[in-house]
Amino acid sequence: STGRQLAIGGDLRVHLGWPLLQLHAGTVSFSNPSWARKAQMLTADEVHLSLGIWPLLQRRMVLPQVRLVRPVVFLEQGSAGRKNWLMDREQQDEDARVRVDLLTIDAGTLGYDDALQHTSLLADVSTSGAVAPGAAGAGAVQFVKRLVNGVVGLQEGPPHGHGCFAQGVAKGTADDRPVR
Repeated sequence: STGRQLAIGGDLRVHLGWPLLQLHAGTVSFSNPSWARKAQMLTADEVHLSLGIWPLLQRRMVLPQVRLVRPVVFLEQGSAGRKNWLMDREQQDEDARVRVDLLTIDAGTLGYDDALQHTSLLADVSTSGAVAPGAAGAGAVQFVKRLVNGVVGLQEGPPHGHGCFAQGVAKGTADDRPVR
């Protein structure tokens, strides 16, 4: 139990299978812990994911594929070192993260705030295209990739290898103003 609320305001379709369970949900939100600045860690118009059944039976959450449609994701590390992406009640157990092997974001917004490092980021992110090295926003895109990879435990690699950030690079821009 995370102590947080998962709300599904739209349709929920579940496809049972082995070794993966497929879920498709509309209008999804997942709340932040009470110490976080934003009320919601995630909102999305649609969420499509596969869930590993065998790891779940071993009390681990492994999502081989996740596709978020028009999400707003706010990741935060508080001044006490808590991380809102860790699913234990105190948000301090590094083993309590959800593993995502392949993440696809369609027209999303990613916010990140790290009180310890005095870092704030707000970026529009989509994995549907590529940003040329040196293009406006390219540095922010690489930061977003490293941030998301670190949070969900992804590794850099080829599109069909274990643990990669979508099927290309993220495309987006970042603001230098604080996330509020």
